[in-house]
Amino acid sequence: MKMKFIHIICAFSGLLAVIGCYKTQSSTADLANHNLIPAIHDEVSFISSVNNLRPCPWKFRLDKVNSQESLMSIQAKDSMLWTLDAAGVVFITSNRGKTWEKVRIDKPADGKIMSVFFINRMLGWAIVLDGPSDVLAPDSYSGTVLNTADGGLSWQAQYAARAIEPTRVLFINEHEGWIIGNGVQKRDTLTRDFFVLHTIDGGNLWVDVSPSSNPDFVGEGGRDIYAVEPNHALVLTAGRKLFSTSDGGNNWRQQEAIKDEPPQTGLNRLGLLSSKLPWVLGGTGGREGSWTTLAVNRGEGTWVKFRLNNINLSDAVFTSDKEVIACGTFMPEQGISLDENNNRVGVILYSSDQGRNWSIIHRNTLSKTINALAAVDSNHIWAVGEDGLIIHLHCSAQNELAFADK
Repeated sequence: MKMKFIHIICAFSGLLAVIGCYKTQSSTADLANHNLIPAIHDEVSFISSVNNLRPCPWKFRLDKVNSQESLMSIQAKDSMLWTLDAAGVVFITSNRGKTWEKVRIDKPADGKIMSVFFINRMLGWAIVLDGPSDVLAPDSYSGTVLNTADGGLSWQAQYAARAIEPTRVLFINEHEGWIIGNGVQKRDTLTRDFFVLHTIDGGNLWVDVSPSSNPDFVGEGGRDIYAVEPNHALVLTAGRKLFSTSDGGNNWRQQEAIKDEPPQTGLNRLGLLSSKLPWVLGGTGGREGSWTTLAVNRGEGTWVKFRLNNINLSDAVFTSDKEVIACGTFMPEQGISLDENNNRVGVILYSSDQGRNWSIIHRNTLSKTINALAAVDSNHIWAVGEDGLIIHLHCSAQNELAFADK
């Protein structure tokens, strides 16, 4: 299989980043049909930059919930918002962040709330990962699915199993939902395979639809899942592969693979453009360096990969096929791991061309990282960060707010 690469150079605060594009080319007939020239070393280079110019007058409202923990995720629906902190506490608002209610979820002492999802004000789900007593024993890993029908006042267990690490829950309506994560197996060593649960009755019955008998999924732990239509789902794995199902998980097939990434790059976020083409986001923040890769599918097997050095983006939302807002942390010092770098700055970036050029629309020296985003619409974005930080971004037609560091 041949690939056509296009390498693009861009700069972030004077530091270079590499952007790559490749197209799989499977046959001579395919080349003829698409008028492609089978060249491996065709290159085009130009300079692009991240700057402080904002594409529209973004207004910020900085808020803080009663938590000293980092807020790890946020979900938005109309006037409702749900955010989860690192200690497993859920904060809920029904008035666009004017007031917040704290909801605690009962869990084992060594358990961790990995993900929550609410389909409406009352109905929600949470997944709990119980810490292993023996990291080399698959059965010491376990996960539990919880459900609430009263807005989080009480929770009931729906599903529990050993040798699993559930990481994310997602529902498309009150009845159909998915859970993605890892199935922990002991082979020559401990491996984490592709693990998926599916329900069509609100979680009364969760069905394990993991393709455990398929060798393509060995060591392919689940990273993220995207689903908006009944019985359809797209999954991103630890091996940077995309798998899809159109029959509720009875059958899975590989769609794409993100190639030519350093082994340290962890791709953890997945979404679809309005054109139904996928995008993935990830990076690393270790001693070997910090960078982000945003890969966008342009159709017909073409992926455009945008790489930014010295910045680790943790989440992104596409408000159109071209416009994207992303958040994460900027690390001016290299050779220091993410956890040890005290000079990190939380940032929110905007691009109007799928990530080729970026503008800084917010940076925050008090929060070392901005962890997650949720879009109500293209003009209303919510973000969460460290120490209970919540940011409401509102794009207004009136230029009333100048860019300022917070």
